[in-house]
Amino acid sequence: MKYHTAPTGTADTITRGRVDPSNALALTHSGHATDVALTHGESNTDVTDSDNSCDGGEEKGTWIEHDTRWITDGKTTVERSIRFKLNENESRLESRRRLRRILCYESDSGYDSDTSDSEQKPTYNQHETHWYMDGNVQLQIGATCFRLYQRRLSSQSLWFKTLLERHYNELEGNNFDDQEEIDRVVDTCVVVEGCVHFKLDGVGTFSSNGSGVSAEDFAVFLTAMDDGIHHLANRPTFSELQTILKVALAFRFTSYTDTLVYAIGEMFAAEPADLDPYILRHSVNGIRLYRDYGHLYPELSHIPCCAFYVLARGNFPASSSDMIGQGFTTEIESDTNVNMENLSQHDLVLLMDIQKRLSWSWENIIDSVASIEFPSIEAEKIIYDVVTLTRKKYPFDPIKGIECISEESRVTETCYTIRNMLLNTLEEEKMKIWENMNVWLKIDA
Repeated sequence: MKYHTAPTGTADTITRGRVDPSNALALTHSGHATDVALTHGESNTDVTDSDNSCDGGEEKGTWIEHDTRWITDGKTTVERSIRFKLNENESRLESRRRLRRILCYESDSGYDSDTSDSEQKPTYNQHETHWYMDGNVQLQIGATCFRLYQRRLSSQSLWFKTLLERHYNELEGNNFDDQEEIDRVVDTCVVVEGCVHFKLDGVGTFSSNGSGVSAEDFAVFLTAMDDGIHHLANRPTFSELQTILKVALAFRFTSYTDTLVYAIGEMFAAEPADLDPYILRHSVNGIRLYRDYGHLYPELSHIPCCAFYVLARGNFPASSSDMIGQGFTTEIESDTNVNMENLSQHDLVLLMDIQKRLSWSWENIIDSVASIEFPSIEAEKIIYDVVTLTRKKYPFDPIKGIECISEESRVTETCYTIRNMLLNTLEEEKMKIWENMNVWLKIDA
């Protein structure tokens, strides 16, 4: 902490011992020697932040007294008072916040002020993995605390860069992104073992479930930061990608978001030919993710079309072995918990409407097939029987039904001309169904 002689005093330094009552000292930060002054005093008035505006009788540039009775390290006690000048266009609350940031930044004395131990020394559980002894910032979410590195966070996250600049008094004014949220977090700052400590509870409350980033979410994200290279061989699950994206957006890790959006988008079919049974297990979460972030990323606009289709066609496997038989390759992938209860009431109603419309799509398929001029009544009857039986098997999955019709032996054995006409007709109907999905869902493709 730097001290310089104030106009009313002669001393140059202060130590953890007794203070000469005749001395008045001015604390400097970033070269402004008269921003804050520390003087000896005996007032019993405590400093609080309850006053949200400048009192009417105070002039800008005049000294304002804010007294505390003492500070202590548990062995030695020093009495003091604090006074500072209000800057232009700065309220008393803003001045107090500025003073708190300066003192918190400069002080390494280890003293506790005359507030309770619970306020000065927050209780928490150290995270078992993300706690680095040489870290210089502590972030607490709930009862869990992470000790990390300021430079690494601020270099990759605009949110943390702004938070630290605001805390260290390098960012003035009231016009920056996430200002209210960041100022709230800045006000939670205390110094613990020489390390700045912030509470992040409630940050990132823009998702559909209304909850902020949890300690578990943050841990998943930090693990991804540390182990990114391993994800080349061991791709994260959809749930992990969803969590990492949530944290990246909450704290504005902009270098992560584009890659995450691309990876998540790749997990959903953009064309009907790419539909895969694997999509089923994360389709509900995919719909919820689109509801949360689709307005930010048009690249995710194909997710609801794919997710609603695989849900609407039903035919959920009864066991994990059934799912493996339908195309899953491992037991880990064959998660049979589709979590339909996590859909909103609106999306459940929409799902039932999609099922009804997919069922009706078979009428269009039959009409299109009937429009083909077959060489004989017998050939027409064979194709009609194949379509009818396939409709019964896949009532809500006309795309799968079309694929089965195209592979039916009685179809492939017909003459070349008729077979090509039929296959072209079915392909057109399949693409119409996919295009209609966006219309039914009211999504701009």
